Amino acid sequence: MKPIVLIPARGGSKRIPRKNIVEISGQSALTILILKLTRMNLFEEIVVSTDDDEISQISRSAGASVIKRSSPELSNDVTPSEDVVRDFIKARDLKNSENSVLCVYPLALLLSDTEIIEAINLLKESPEKFVISAGESPINPLRHNFKIEGSTISVLFPENNEKRSQDLEKVFFDVGMFYLAHPKTWIDPEKYWYRNNSRVVVIPQENCIDVDTPDDLNKLRARFKHLSN
Repeated sequence: MKPIVLIPARGGSKRIPRKNIVEISGQSALTILILKLTRMNLFEEIVVSTDDDEISQISRSAGASVIKRSSPELSNDVTPSEDVVRDFIKARDLKNSENSVLCVYPLALLLSDTEIIEAINLLKESPEKFVISAGESPINPLRHNFKIEGSTISVLFPENNEKRSQDLEKVFFDVGMFYLAHPKTWIDPEKYWYRNNSRVVVIPQENCIDVDTPDDLNKLRARFKHLSN
């Protein structure tokens, strides 16, 4: 069964107003993402979960389905995306569905079909797990990181003080592009990816742009333009 895509796209955003539909190369980010995912021809359906009428209109115009969130509390600044996915699974009665659910963020414009295919194949191998997007940390936190306690420091990993950075294990982080799992996994908090229940698709470091600030947005625009040329 092909995955169902769910794009969580609420209307509010404090640091970047209307972040999910900002203009990128002449189109809204959400439109670009929907069209990109549609061209991959890998999905049963592309659905946008939102609380916003303009986002609903943009989504439908680009060819996606729309589902309104069941509660205003699902659109605040602190609601985790997994709660939005669970709301969608409940609304669609997908708990026992054989379709997996791929949560993709609206600004995941640097995502490739190769990476999605890799994720789908990893889920086939490990159907009880999540598959997430990951990037290698450019600065390894296992060496010379510390907490400040009053006027002194407390080194977090003193066992690594004498090691060279190239001798340390690589450390990866959650890029936040996508999360893929079967509905039964999504609805069980004990099986979430951050409980060590995940496999990963490693994203090239130059594409690991998490848009939290206007500077991040400018980096995304520049990288997207470069890849589009």
